[in-house]
Amino acid sequence: MKWVCGLLIVLPLAAQQNQTRVQPDCTLGASFTNTGNSVNYDNRSQLSVNPGTPCTLWALTWQAQSAVTSLTINIEGAPDSNGSPGTFTSLANATTFPSGKLTYSASTSFYPWMRITVSAVGSAGTINAVLNGWREDQASIAGGGGGGSGCVGTSTTPCVVDGPTAQGSAPTKPPVQVAIVDNAGNIITPAYCNTSTNITLSAVSGENQIIALSGSTVIRICNISVGMSASGTVSITAGTGSNCGTSTVTLWGPYPSNTTGFAQDFAGVLVAPAGDAVCLNFGSTVTAGGGVSFAQF
Repeated sequence: MKWVCGLLIVLPLAAQQNQTRVQPDCTLGASFTNTGNSVNYDNRSQLSVNPGTPCTLWALTWQAQSAVTSLTINIEGAPDSNGSPGTFTSLANATTFPSGKLTYSASTSFYPWMRITVSAVGSAGTINAVLNGWREDQASIAGGGGGGSGCVGTSTTPCVVDGPTAQGSAPTKPPVQVAIVDNAGNIITPAYCNTSTNITLSAVSGENQIIALSGSTVIRICNISVGMSASGTVSITAGTGSNCGTSTVTLWGPYPSNTTGFAQDFAGVLVAPAGDAVCLNFGSTVTAGGGVSFAQF
């Protein structure tokens, strides 16, 4: 089997044309050891260090040393006054310590000059800050494809994708999945085994159930370990009826007659047929114990 780490399910072409831009168009970095201002960022149309449409959507992030103890940090903007900044105004501020994020969006106008200001600190210490800007306004940051629809389904800017369902809940929509490719070149998704059971079998032979069937669900085995009191052949099987006695199929094995135990890590790719239970088939009478982790859905 070929493994592909972090493979995402391919989106339709129409969705790809509307992908989010994540790289900022404007960036200003600053380091403070006390209160003060960063250098000024020239955001003027066609005249700035970043020629083109001015940035109107801003995100400030910062990280302070623990010695600072507290801070107030600001995104500031100023009008242009004959090629120089006019009076700076605080557009947004925060006191989150020691690190945080602050955003500002200009919906109908923009500031030709921008800067970062630390207006209060508890004690002197290093504060590193970065102000990133994007040329699109918040309604069109999704970019490409014309028109855009903003950051739908996201919790922050620029457009960080959130799933539709909270962690630990059953999915309500198809997720963006990590996947692997099978030996036929088809995409499959790995199982995450959240169920386990002990294996305790005393003086048994032949077929012995270790995981019960449940309707038409599919059992996917991640890990199994078995110890045997005496040597003998052993297989992992599946089937319906009492102890997999009907429509029995071998999933793994058999191990040879000198086997006294085995352990396997299948990562969820040992799969029983839908609606089947899983059993162990012993070629001779043994007492066996161990455990198995699996997913069943």
